[in-house]
Amino acid sequence: MTYQLIIQVAGDNLDWLEKAEDKLIDLLEPYHEVDGHDIGLNKMNIFIVTNSPQEAFETCKKAFSAQELKQIRAAFRESNGAAYFVIWPLDSAGEFKL
Repeated sequence: MTYQLIIQVAGDNLDWLEKAEDKLIDLLEPYHEVDGHDIGLNKMNIFIVTNSPQEAFETCKKAFSAQELKQIRAAFRESNGAAYFVIWPLDSAGEFKL
């Protein structure tokens, strides 16, 4: 798979993060691979390996409530690339950082 999609939420709630990751595994696999998570600097990240990051994110949105979606940022990069491209929220400004 050629892209890494990152779902990012502010906070440090490991229980929420693990439940969200489990939901994404159920929704995404086998077409996209949930590749783990991390927490740091008041940010939680879930990593997804995919050939189609926008398609994968559209599927990911089903795992979250409307309120949770307001807190999420999503970006992708080529697997060996350094530049992130923000795809959520649609009107997002600023650089994406892990």
